[in-house]
Amino acid sequence: MPAATARVIDPVNNSLSLLIRDNIIAVLKALPYFVNFRTWGRTKQFPVLPESLPYCGVYLVNDGANPDGDANAGPPKFSVSARIGFSVWIKNNDPDMTENQLDGAFRAIMNGLLTVPTVYNAKNAPVEGFTRYTRSHNYGTLGTTNECPAAELRFELTCFYREYYEFVAVDDLKVVHLETQYPSPEEADEVQQIEAIWDIPQ
Repeated sequence: MPAATARVIDPVNNSLSLLIRDNIIAVLKALPYFVNFRTWGRTKQFPVLPESLPYCGVYLVNDGANPDGDANAGPPKFSVSARIGFSVWIKNNDPDMTENQLDGAFRAIMNGLLTVPTVYNAKNAPVEGFTRYTRSHNYGTLGTTNECPAAELRFELTCFYREYYEFVAVDDLKVVHLETQYPSPEEADEVQQIEAIWDIPQ
């Protein structure tokens, strides 16, 4: 992979996985399918209520990493897989229309993310590829009296990227001291030796 496509991590800012999640939300909000969605969520901290529908949540489910190359050579480098979860809630009491709407949400997400390179080319968190997805349709009701027929698209998309961490040197090289002992320490007094000291500017 060319070095230019990897991102060096700044520990002060959010992780790349959260930035990818936010970039995905920005793409979805601009899609025609989601133009009338009332509520958007980034976590599952709060329950979905009937008055929130239609609702779209985009969450970081989890992420995991393996070494990118040799783990003991150079600065830490990782190949990361981040699972981004989508929860799309709609209300409809027609089973056929409900299924078509959930499928439409799935197709809108896939086309919006995979056919336009916005997320691939994001400068703050580029995604190299999407390696896996799973989806399911779930049906039920919402509200304290179960009066709201609702359905949910649950969809997970795995995003692959790389991240590099630069070393922080804690033992600065300030002085180099070179002294020869030729041909051996025992015989060094018999031969003119060389001693040199470099004081390296900091």
